[in-house]
Amino acid sequence: LLGLSTIPSNVYAAIVAVLVLHGALGAFIYRAYFQADKAQSKKD
Repeated sequence: LLGLSTIPSNVYAAIVAVLVLHGALGAFIYRAYFQADKAQSKKD
């Protein structure tokens, strides 16, 4: 596709997949952590 052979292409795809998954997981944990703080601040 970009003039790369099979092995470097697979390596780049794996690196991109790991970075994307880490970003998504980090965003999920960040949002869950800060939304939990807001939810616990409610007082009856």
